[in-house]
Amino acid sequence: MKKKSFLIMVWGLLFVINVKAQIPEGYVKGSILLADESIVDGFIQDNMKKKAAVLFINQSGESRRTYYGTDVNGVIIDSINYMAVKGDFFKIVCRGKMSFLQKASHAAGKMIYNGSEAIMMPGTNGKIGDYFLYIDKQLTLINKNTVDGLVTTKFSNCTPASEKAKTINGNIPALAEAVSIYNSLNK
Repeated sequence: MKKKSFLIMVWGLLFVINVKAQIPEGYVKGSILLADESIVDGFIQDNMKKKAAVLFINQSGESRRTYYGTDVNGVIIDSINYMAVKGDFFKIVCRGKMSFLQKASHAAGKMIYNGSEAIMMPGTNGKIGDYFLYIDKQLTLINKNTVDGLVTTKFSNCTPASEKAKTINGNIPALAEAVSIYNSLNK
């Protein structure tokens, strides 16, 4: 009888541990890259489009927090990398000396609170889904009106990337290949 009780207790403890290790509903595994460059692993709920924020639960499930784009340098959500610039989150399509990003949130004009103090998030230009080049901490919006000029100026010192960029025919997502070529030749 004692052996049976002991096994039931061990099984119960394993069940509780297993429940704690499970991913909370609506969350996925992820990491937060804080402003001090430290990384915190846990579970993340993507709330970028709605609030320019992510909801975070640490791995033990004991701590919950909302992180805005102004609070972090980046996040990894279900193995997809995002960086934060001026309060907005951007999906990293290509990273290097020249980064190719896709806007994932729109923080401009959103209010966040530091205690009772209201702070307006700066945000960036463009809309969710727009593409940007990020060079020397400067964002440049790419759209059908600016793409040809950007190809001429940003890729001018890299002939293979420039030639590839000239073949995209207005298909801005295809510019990722030219950015990858640029980065491989300009390390």
